[in-house]
Amino acid sequence: MIELVVDQVHYQYPKAKKETLRGVDAVFPAGKTSSIVGQSGAGKSTLLYLISGLDVCTSGRILLNGKELLARDLDSYRRNTVATISQSYLLFPTRTVLENVLYPLQLAKTEKQAAVAEATKHLLSVGIEKELHNRLPSKLSGGEQQRVAIARCLAAQSQIIAADEPTGNLDEENSNEVMRILSDLAHNQGKTVIIVTHDRILAEQTDLQYRLENGKLYSNERNA
Repeated sequence: MIELVVDQVHYQYPKAKKETLRGVDAVFPAGKTSSIVGQSGAGKSTLLYLISGLDVCTSGRILLNGKELLARDLDSYRRNTVATISQSYLLFPTRTVLENVLYPLQLAKTEKQAAVAEATKHLLSVGIEKELHNRLPSKLSGGEQQRVAIARCLAAQSQIIAADEPTGNLDEENSNEVMRILSDLAHNQGKTVIIVTHDRILAEQTDLQYRLENGKLYSNERNA
């Protein structure tokens, strides 16, 4: 089972006068949803970038099952272990819905017929019906596009889902549906789901809750 540990992490942007993160500690276990809330500019996305292997901390450690990320192949980590979901969806605009979800399977050199079957299965699992699979993302609603992005994470078989404001552009109904899917990934598929959000109502639905203030992370754990 995946366990991601953030241990005394500090981060300071080049030329910045003060640190964005100051001695952050956290544990993100598999099978749980975790949220990080805080005001704009608090460093929430910075912490998620570090967790995703998109940047490295100034000092401190991030460990995956006891081994530091810096001791791993970060390209492989980003490709095979962690997947990022953004409020802007990050779908390829000129590829169809199905082609977007096929992308990680093609990188893994999965045989074409098997890849199509796998991508189709994941799209159906998040409620994207077959009549939408050959459309471009721009022809889908925001909620549908976000579910396509989640399906692409599933196709990549990523164990860690790092979601940056995943419901930021969605209405209440679609926000609830995306949260239901993310919770299912954690509770029923054993994924490690980490959600950065400014929405405290959304955060209250997660199993583990963190608050980032003045570069420090505070825990408010509750029972799932």
